[in-house]
Amino acid sequence: MRPPLPQLLFCAALSSLPAAEKITYDDHIFPIFESSCLNCHNPDKKKGGLDLSTFQGTLAGGSGGKVALPGDGASSKLYTTTVQTEEPVMPPEGDKIEKKDADLIRAWIDGGLLETKSSKVRKAKKPSISLAVVDPQKRPEGPPPMPQDLLLEPVVVPPRGTVVNDMEASPWAPLLAITGQRQVLLYNTDSLELTGILPFPNGAPETVAFHPSGKYLLAAGGIGGKSGTTITWDVTTGKVLMTMGKEFDSILAADIRADLGGIALGGPSRLIKLWDTQANEQVLKIKKHTDWVTALSYSPDGVLLATGDRNNGLQIWEAASGNEFHTLRGHKKGIVDLKWRSDSNLVASASEDGEIKFWDMNRGREVKKTRAHNAVLALDYARDGHLISSGRDQKVKIWKPDLGLKKELPTFKAEITEVEFSHDAKRFFTADWNGHIQAWDSASYQEVGSLDSTPPTIADRLVELRGRTSTLKAETEKLMTALSEKEKALANSENWLKSLQKKIPELKKRRAELTKAIAHEENERKKFEHLANQTKQQADALGIEVISHREAANQLNNQRNSIVSKLNKARNDQAAAQIPVFEQQLADLDLSLAASRDAMTQSKIAQEDQIKAHQDAGKQRHEAATRKGAHHKALQQVNSQLPKAEKDLPKAIKGLDWAKKQRQEAQEKSVAAKNAEAAHQKSIKGWEAAIVNTDLLAARQKLGQAREALSVLHQDLQEAANLAEAQEVVQLKSKIDQQAVKLAESLKEQNSLQQKYQAMKNQR
Repeated sequence: MRPPLPQLLFCAALSSLPAAEKITYDDHIFPIFESSCLNCHNPDKKKGGLDLSTFQGTLAGGSGGKVALPGDGASSKLYTTTVQTEEPVMPPEGDKIEKKDADLIRAWIDGGLLETKSSKVRKAKKPSISLAVVDPQKRPEGPPPMPQDLLLEPVVVPPRGTVVNDMEASPWAPLLAITGQRQVLLYNTDSLELTGILPFPNGAPETVAFHPSGKYLLAAGGIGGKSGTTITWDVTTGKVLMTMGKEFDSILAADIRADLGGIALGGPSRLIKLWDTQANEQVLKIKKHTDWVTALSYSPDGVLLATGDRNNGLQIWEAASGNEFHTLRGHKKGIVDLKWRSDSNLVASASEDGEIKFWDMNRGREVKKTRAHNAVLALDYARDGHLISSGRDQKVKIWKPDLGLKKELPTFKAEITEVEFSHDAKRFFTADWNGHIQAWDSASYQEVGSLDSTPPTIADRLVELRGRTSTLKAETEKLMTALSEKEKALANSENWLKSLQKKIPELKKRRAELTKAIAHEENERKKFEHLANQTKQQADALGIEVISHREAANQLNNQRNSIVSKLNKARNDQAAAQIPVFEQQLADLDLSLAASRDAMTQSKIAQEDQIKAHQDAGKQRHEAATRKGAHHKALQQVNSQLPKAEKDLPKAIKGLDWAKKQRQEAQEKSVAAKNAEAAHQKSIKGWEAAIVNTDLLAARQKLGQAREALSVLHQDLQEAANLAEAQEVVQLKSKIDQQAVKLAESLKEQNSLQQKYQAMKNQR
C-alpha cells in the first residue's frame, strides 16, 4: 500500500528543492558573540551564569533560565535583550549590535539551533498543556476532571500488599491517586472503584501531586541508588505529558507549579532541583539542605515553594527564581510532610518530633503548634481548614482549623503511613504499613469501605466475578421467594384487619339489634302473659256462669218434673181445675228452662272462646319467650365475640405494621440483590470491556509510534532533500512507503478495537 497522492507529491517536491543555506552556531553566531558578547559571557566571567563561548553553554542558558528555545526566536531572551526590547539590555554599555546580526540570531533560533551544517534541527519540546494561571481557590468551569477509559490492567500484581508511599486527592474531583509498585492507582472516592492505572516504568513511585486544576497528576520516584524521574499525566486521558528529572537516585519529593511552567524535585542528593517544563531542562539546583529532601510542595498559587529535609531543615523559596524567602526553625527532627492552606498564606509542617506547626508566610514565623503524636508520619490539609494526621503511636487524629483536637480514632493494628481527605472532605483515607487502605466517613467516623493497593489482573477479576454469578442469582431467587412469602403474610394481615374492622361494627350493630329485640320480645311475652291471665279469669268466670246456669236449669228441670208429675196426677185425678194451672206452670218452666239452657250455652260458648283466647295468648307468650331466648343466646354469642375482636384489633394493626416492615425489608433486600446482580453483570461487562480497552490503548500506542516513525522519516527525507542526497532520498521514500503500510494496518486495528469497545460500552 502506497501513501496517498498528496504525500507522494510532497516527497517529490522535496527532492527537487535546492539546498538551502543553514545558519549554524559555528559559522554565523559565534562570530557575532565573539565580537560583541564574550567579554562578559565567557568561562572566566560568566556574568549572569551565561557562557556564550560554546554551543552547549549557549543552550544551557544562565541563572535566569534558558536564553533560546528552538523555533521561538522572536521571544527568546537572546534576541530580545540584544535588540534591547527587554531588560537587561545587551550589551549594557555601548551601541547595540547591528540589525543584520540580530536578525541572524533570530533566524538561527527559528531554524532549530544548529551547531554545524550536519546537525539535526532541534524541535521545541513543549508539553501540550496550557500555561494559563489557575486560581487554586476557584473551582474550574465544567465537570471535574475524571479518568475516561484509562488502562485498568495492573502493570504488576505483587503477591502481597506493600507500604503505600503516598496518597493524593484531586482538589476538585472524587479521585484519589495512590502509589503502587511501578504504577499509580486512581480510585473514585465516592464509589471506591478503580478508575485507572498509570504505569510508572522507571521503578517505584515515591510521591504523587495533583496540579491545582485537578487535570494533571505528577508522580516521582525511581530506583534507589540508580535513577529517578517524574512523570506528568493528563488524568482524563492517561496521556503522558512530561517526563522530567534525570536523577541518579530515587526522587522522594516533587511537585508541579500552578502555572505548569515548572517542576521541583528533591531526594537523597540533598539538592532542590527546578525544571523548566517548556524546555524540558533543569534550570536551577539549590544546595541548602543538609540531609535528604523528604517533603516538597508548591503553594497553591504557585508563588512559593516549601521544602523540608530529614535533618529538620525547613525552607521557603520563591517558586520562579529559587531565591530564598524564609528559613523556618523550630522542629527538632526530620520533616515528614508539608501542606499548604488553600489561600497560600499558611503552611503546615509535620515532623518526626511529633509536632505539627503552622507558619505564617507574611512574617515567616510559627503561629501555632500542637503535640500531635510521638512521631508524625503523615499529614493532610482539607479545603475547609481541617487537618488529619497519623503517627508512630498507630493513631489517626482529626484537627480543627485552629489545631484543636476534633476526633481521635481508636488505635490501629499497624502504623498508618498515609492519610488523605477526599476533595470535599466528606471522606478520609488511611493506609497502613501493610498496604491496607481504608475509607472513612468524616461525619460518623465509621469505615465505609476499603481500596486494594495491589489490584488483581482483569482476567483474575473476571474469574472471581463469574464464579460469584450463580451464587448471586441463587441469593436473588431466595430473596424473591422470601418476598413472595412476606407479601402473602402481608395480604393475610390486611385481610384479618379488614375482617376485624368490618366485624366489630357488625357485632356492635347486632348487639344493639338483639338487645332491642330481646326487650321487644319481653314486652310481647308480658303482654301475652297478661292477656292469658285475663282470658283465664274470664274463662273461669264464664265457667262459674255455666255451672250456675246448669244448676238453675237442673232446678227448673226438677221443678218441671214435679209439675209434670202433678199435671199427670191431676189428669189422672181429673182435677180439671188444677190441670190448666199446672200446664201454665209447665209452660212457664219450659220457657225458663229454655232460657236457662240458652244462657248456659251462651256462657259455655263464651267460656270456650276465652279458653281458646287464653291458649292463644299462652302460645304467643311462649313464642315470644322462645324468640327472646334465641335472641339472648345470639346476644351471648355476640358478647363473647365482640371483646375478642376488639382485643384482636390492636394485634391486627400491630401485625399489619410488622408485616409491612417485613415486606419492606424483604423488598429492599430483593431490590438490593437484583441491583447487586445487575451491578455484578455490569461489572463483568465493564471488565470485559476493559480487556478490549487494554488492547485498544496498546493499539493507539502502536499507532502513535508508527506515526512518529513516519514523521521522523519525513524529517530525514526533508534533510536529505535539502542536502541533495538523491540516493538517501530514494531509500527514505521506500521506508516511508513501508511505514505508511504499517501505519494503515495500525489504524485499521485501532478502529476495529474502538468499534468493539464502543459497542461493549453501549451494552453496559
